[in-house]
This record gives sequence, C-alpha cells and structure tokens, in this order.
Amino acid sequence: MKSIVAYALEKNRIFNPTPPMKPFYDTTDMIDVDLYADALVAIYRFNHRVAVEAIFPACIAPERSDAVKTCVLKACLSLIGEVCCPVRF
Repeated sequence: MKSIVAYALEKNRIFNPTPPMKPFYDTTDMIDVDLYADALVAIYRFNHRVAVEAIFPACIAPERSDAVKTCVLKACLSLIGEVCCPVRF
C-alpha cells in the first residue's frame, strides 16, 4: 500500500507533470520565483505533512538551482510571517 505522501506526490502535477514537461525544480529555464513560492505555501496549507516530508526537501536538494531554493525560502518566510505577525482587519 502506498503511503499518503507517495500518493499525493504522484497526483501532484506540479511535481509530476505529464511528459514531456519536467517538474519546476528540474527545469533549466527561468522560473517565476514568486509564483512557485506561493504554490509551495498553498501546498503546505493543503497538506503540511506532504510538504514538510517530501516536497520542501526535494526542492532544497544540493543539485537544485538557487532559484528553486529561493522559492522554498520565500514560502517559509511567508508561513512564518503569518504565525508571527498575523494580518488584522
């Protein structure tokens, strides 16, 4: 039986796009850092366990580009900012 993490990664088209596309962290093209940072925040909010156990570590692996690592850093800073300084209306 597959773990929930493996199942979620398999179903996530950002990290497992249909060929010939590649996951955003494997591409050599320029990426929109802000867009992918927001996507990582959304993934964390949807399922923090998958994000922490599989997605964030995959994005900060040594072979990843600085832009991909910056996406993770920006996502983490956004999440920390929500906890430390929540927006008040």
